[in-house]
Amino acid sequence: NTRSSGVWTAPKGNQRSIISFTENPGLTPHLRFSMCCESPAAFHKLMVSDEIFELIADCTNKFALEKIAHSNEASKFARLLGTLIKNRKHLPKTVISTKLKKGAYIAKESTDGITVMKWRDKREVLVLSTKHSTGFHTVTKRGKIVSNPKIICEYNRAKAAVDSSNQMAAYSTPLRKSVKWYKKLAIDLLLNTAIVNALTLYKNVTKKSIQIVDFRKQLLEHLCQKLQEPEVLVRPRRIKYVLSKRDGMVRVARRTCRQCYKAIAATMGSKIAKNKSQKVITYCEQCPAKPSLCLPCFNKLH
Repeated sequence: NTRSSGVWTAPKGNQRSIISFTENPGLTPHLRFSMCCESPAAFHKLMVSDEIFELIADCTNKFALEKIAHSNEASKFARLLGTLIKNRKHLPKTVISTKLKKGAYIAKESTDGITVMKWRDKREVLVLSTKHSTGFHTVTKRGKIVSNPKIICEYNRAKAAVDSSNQMAAYSTPLRKSVKWYKKLAIDLLLNTAIVNALTLYKNVTKKSIQIVDFRKQLLEHLCQKLQEPEVLVRPRRIKYVLSKRDGMVRVARRTCRQCYKAIAATMGSKIAKNKSQKVITYCEQCPAKPSLCLPCFNKLH
């Protein structure tokens, strides 16, 4: 039930006072100490737990905004601000039905501090807030000073981070039109939302600058390594050496056996080795230099 516990009246500023939330001062140093050298995959793993997905689902559900705001336990939640769809139940009818000119607004506020405002700039915008009443800010727009509601100014300032996140997620996005909606939802959470959050945390902890496309590539390489099959080592085939004969006349084709020459030259000298070494017409065709070899030396060498 989204019915307000109070009555819709003219805005009076009944919003409850709030306490600003602060970051745990020990969290960032802990992550910098424990994960400063971790890969992008380690940061992405932090983002895919069930608890994180539950928070994402709760905090991005647009239709839950009114339900939480109108709850009797609204004081336990942080202040809420967001846009509304005009056909939702239990909204003040005067705000919904009134036609506005450019720059005009109409607002109603319940006794428990919930403000519903409709304001028209280029088009009508319907917003709900448990933090603001009907205050205005002066802003510079295209060189002109204009007055905008505080609700709209803070909503645009907060939504800028969402727009930046959506822009980052659009680079090399895995989403495709042909994918069914429930598969697309899972892909978007795992490979867009989680990656953008992991990249932000990675930059904050490691102080390294990296583009989201390169971050995706490193994560993909890490995931693919787990699926690779171990390489099977194949022994190279043993070369089959063949003793061949040189073409031509025997007295012309004969050469000194290289191995015989080396053995004799080592003990008696090169002059004696040249005369005593066996002359053959056979050679090893598979060796790089194709040396002349006699049959005994060929068998010893190969």
